[in-house]
Amino acid sequence: MAQSNFGIYLSGGRRVHRDAGHAGRASHEWHGAAPWAFPSASLVRALDDLPRKRVDVRPRLAELERNAAPAPVHERRTDMKPALRLVTDRREAGELAPALDAYAAQALAEFRDTPLPEGVCRRFFDKHFDDSQSVLVIAESTRGSADLGVCLTGPFEDPLTAERTPLVLILYVSPDMRHRGLGSALVQQALRELAGRGHPKLAGRAGHNDDALISMGERWGFVRVWDLLVRE
Repeated sequence: MAQSNFGIYLSGGRRVHRDAGHAGRASHEWHGAAPWAFPSASLVRALDDLPRKRVDVRPRLAELERNAAPAPVHERRTDMKPALRLVTDRREAGELAPALDAYAAQALAEFRDTPLPEGVCRRFFDKHFDDSQSVLVIAESTRGSADLGVCLTGPFEDPLTAERTPLVLILYVSPDMRHRGLGSALVQQALRELAGRGHPKLAGRAGHNDDALISMGERWGFVRVWDLLVRE
């Protein structure tokens, strides 16, 4: 698995993809009369002499409202209170694996040079579902959909000391549910479950220049503990 050249490990987080926009400047050269030139007095008098007609636009507005298309799904979700649920059944986790694969591919795209191998989440569940560091919390509009949000943690093992720390592997929130505290709620529920299993710490990974993700993790109480550098 190809890694980014430089990464920061925090006490929690998911990769948040940012779009860096570049503002451009356009220059305009005016020819002829300046655009701010005032109209002549004769033109003003001519305009004042034009007959004025009151137009009632209410019938047209009513027609537009009747013919308006239904609101998109994401707009209808604004008042939704998602239900958070801990997945404890291996079979259900396996059924959710294809959706989690898509979320993982999105979250890890910036870390990889090649597509995420198919079936990685199912293989993870087969190997690590019963590990005490593995927690799967989902937010859903209907039971079993996991369509609104996901937080998956798993064991991160130091190859020298064999010490294990729970690591956020996937943190996904549906675009129409973002900026409403759902990501934080998913992580907090995972933290509570891990604490009950005797794991007070939770780690996460972020790109070295992903200021938005690092700032979000720090707002949630996470701190930088060490940096990972890779030479390719």
